[in-house]
Parts: sequence; structure tokens; C-alpha cells
Amino acid sequence: AAVAAGFAMSVTLPSRAGLGGGGACLVYTHSRNETEAVLFLPQPAAGGGERPAALPLMARGLFALHTRNPGRPFGELVSPAEQLARFGASTSRALATDLATVAGPLLADPGARAVFSGPQGGVLREGETLTQPDLANSLATLRTAGVADMHQGAMARRIEEAAPRIGATLPVAAMRAALPQMARPLQLRAGDDVLSFLPPPADGGLAAAAAYQALQAGQTPQAAAQRGLAVSARWRQGGAAPEALLANPPAGRWPSRCCRPPPA
Repeated sequence: AAVAAGFAMSVTLPSRAGLGGGGACLVYTHSRNETEAVLFLPQPAAGGGERPAALPLMARGLFALHTRNPGRPFGELVSPAEQLARFGASTSRALATDLATVAGPLLADPGARAVFSGPQGGVLREGETLTQPDLANSLATLRTAGVADMHQGAMARRIEEAAPRIGATLPVAAMRAALPQMARPLQLRAGDDVLSFLPPPADGGLAAAAAYQALQAGQTPQAAAQRGLAVSARWRQGGAAPEALLANPPAGRWPSRCCRPPPA
């Protein structure tokens, strides 16, 4: 279900979960009583270009997730997303908000305008139909030729050839070398249970673990949020292991240059 949902979100929320991006997931394998982290975060391509693009890892990451519990054929999990892209999906409020935020540069690009412009002339609004025939064709290729085609096959070569048109550089060799990683999650005890969190570089998991510890210690949600942000910011500065930061979280508030806590 998570794999199918991931591909569906690449259609319905491409601003946050497109095939050109990546992500991270936790997967539990009952037969081994083991939880693993699948990390497939976007990686910068060498060279960059005028408009640097990340190496696409979403499809490979979802395939890696599928290999842990392959209940159904991979192609069957891609098919619903392909149909959504080909025949249209209703624009969600989240996507409409994202599109409105970048409406100017989005509509200035002919390719993006052809996909994301609405019947009123501006970007798509909530409830309007979004169709993406090119994305549908790409998903069909993933379904029939496999994920490898996007990283070292005909699709990879098409991506490499098309990237310079938008000022980016995406060499086939770099896409071939970009692989998801399996890692041990961060884990905390909760009575007789074990809670698992995504490990860095998906540092949102580290922040969540630190916030959970703070809540368990009786701190307010506001203080717990501050603790999570401070721990994550300290990890980004380098030189500290996640486990050490959880054992001895940094004192004080989060760095003001980093971020703000949610409203009280």
C-alpha cells in the first residue's frame, strides 16, 4: 500500500512527492521482527548547471521498499498512479496552494504551463482536473520495463538529453550510481514497546525522537518542539552522532537562523 500511495502522490502532489525527488520510509518485516529505514533522499547531481537538479530516487526507493514485503507484483502497484496521470485527478487544496505560491515562474515555463495551467488562465485551482500524459507514459515505462530503465536505460538517456533544456545536468552515469540505502532506525523504548524513527540524513526522524523524549519527560508540546528543532539543527552542524544527541540533547533554544516552532 505504501508503494502504491507513493506513486499516486507523484501524480496528485508532484510539488512535494514527484518522481524527480526522493524520500525515506520505515518498513517492518514480521518474519524477522525487524524494522529498517529505507533512505532515498534527493542527491545533487555533479556539475549542477544553471538550474541544479537532484538525481531522481523516488522510483528506486519505492522499489527497494517493495522488495522488503513483495505481496503483489510491482507493476500492479504502479498502475493506479499511471491511470490517475493519464485520465486526470482532482487538484487537491495542498497542490493548489503550492502551485499558487510559484505561479509566476511556473507559468513562465511553457512545459510547466501546459500541465499546471487551469481553464481560467492561471494555475490550477482546487477541484480542477490535472492530467499529465507525459508522466503517465513514464509510469507506464516503469511498470513494463522496470525501475532500472529510469537510471540506466532508454528513459535515463532521455532524461540526460532533456535536462540541458532547463539548464540542468543529469548524466546517466550519475543516475546509475544513485542508490537507496538501508539503515538501522533510531529506536527508543516505550514501556514494553520499541519506537522506531527515521535516522539522519532524514533528520526529521531525529527531531521527532527528541520531541518524543521531551514529552515523556513532562515538557509541554511547545518545549518538545523546540527540543526537536535544536537537536536536528545541532546534527546539521556536524560532529555529533544522533544517539549522542538524544542521550545529551543541546541546552537552550533552537538556533534563530534555523527555524521557528509551531504556533502555541
